[in-house]
Amino acid sequence: MVRSPCGFPKDRRLLTSKQFRDVVTQKARTRDQNFRVHTRPNSLQHARLGLTVSRRVDRRAVGRNRLKRVIREWFRANRERLPGMDLVVIAATPAAGLPNPQLRMVLEKLWQKIECAG
Repeated sequence: MVRSPCGFPKDRRLLTSKQFRDVVTQKARTRDQNFRVHTRPNSLQHARLGLTVSRRVDRRAVGRNRLKRVIREWFRANRERLPGMDLVVIAATPAAGLPNPQLRMVLEKLWQKIECAG
């Protein structure tokens, strides 16, 4: 079976609560009013992504799923330029009110902060 270059395979995801906890307990984080991004270097040659969008952010599943879809789309588009690190993106309530293009801009600014810090 040939993998699609646009997919989001399991080896690019954080899957267990221990993996999330290991990243979130690190001091390396960047935030703005819409997202908090925790980072941690990993021993792999690629980045992995974990997402947290709670019901407090948007009561409707449609809104939470839209946020996750935009974040995953951004990650897939930029994963080749990401070094071997684990990322946990935690959404805040204001993110639910932003349109998709603005969400992408916010994520790009956060990534630039991460690049400058690391």
